[in-house]
Amino acid sequence: MNTEILKTYNFHSIVSFNFQKDTILSIDLTENNTELHSLDLLNVEMMDEYVSRKIKEINAVCAVGGYLENRYIYRTTKHFQQSKEPRSIHLGVDVWAKAVYYWTYRQKNGFKNG
Repeated sequence: MNTEILKTYNFHSIVSFNFQKDTILSIDLTENNTELHSLDLLNVEMMDEYVSRKIKEINAVCAVGGYLENRYIYRTTKHFQQSKEPRSIHLGVDVWAKAVYYWTYRQKNGFKNG
């Protein structure tokens, strides 16, 4: 990628923390994480409580799930097992963090309504 092109744009962070300086939890969502075996992985509230608790345990600002991770939840869910070649590899990066109120950001940085 041509980094000179990137220098011509003014990018803004979409998160309120610094991935290079703040404590980040690298969360394991593979079957190697035996804590997942006792959770109802389809229960959104339960998963949220689990991840939030893990973040709090190490006083992290967020948790990050891995790209190309062989996800345990995918193998335990019918939705991902409907084809001849079941899917269990995660093709993204997840970031779990508290939502930041966008309006505060806009006001702090001088943006007008709209």
